[in-house]
Formats: sequence, C-alpha cells, structure tokens
Amino acid sequence: MATVLATESNLQQTVMRAENDYREFIDSFIERPRMYLHRVSLDTAIAFLVGYDCATNHCLLRGFTNWMATEFQGSPSLGWQGLLRAKYSEQEPKSGDPAPDSAELTFVVRVLSQFFCQREAPERG
Repeated sequence: MATVLATESNLQQTVMRAENDYREFIDSFIERPRMYLHRVSLDTAIAFLVGYDCATNHCLLRGFTNWMATEFQGSPSLGWQGLLRAKYSEQEPKSGDPAPDSAELTFVVRVLSQFFCQREAPERG
C-alpha cells in the first residue's frame, strides 16, 4: 500500500513539473507566436497546437474543449478545433481589413491566454 501511495505521489509531482514546462512553452507561444509558426493562420496555429498537445500526451490542452464549449456556448462534440473555427468565423474581419492572418493569430493568442488564466485560477486561490 505504501508503495502505491509513493508511486501516486511521484506521478503527481511529475505531472506538476510537466505542466510548469508546458506553461513556460505556452507563455513563450503567446508572447512570440511567429517564432513557432512560419505561416501564420488559424489553421497553422491549430495544427501546431494539436502537435504540441500530442507531444505532451494531451496535457497541454487538458480541459480546453470543455472550457471552450462552456465559454462559447457550443457543443464539445466539435472538439476545440471546431469550436475555435466557429467562434472565429463569427467575428472574422471583413474583407478589405488589413492583415487577416494577424487577426487570426491575435484571436488564437487571446483565447489561449483566457483559457490558461482560468485553468490556473483555482491553483492560485
């Protein structure tokens, strides 16, 4: 029994360290997204985040789909990618607006920032 508890404690510590590493990455991504994305668009940002989330064994975006479904009043069956696309298309800049790629990137960064701030809020309290 003691071995099982020690193993669970070690696992929790490992997860907490990994989440700190992910948080450092996401902070860097939010501050300098063009450092990670060659071509900036909603689709390339989604593809990059899907890949990074897979590399972190789906820890990076844990809870993102449910948060987006609640935040944007959508169906979680769309997945966070579909919810993100649907929400962006509602507020997509009009044709003729300058730099649509920049608007897409700003949108993704804003949504990620909101998600991580709210996901960390209970831990801070």
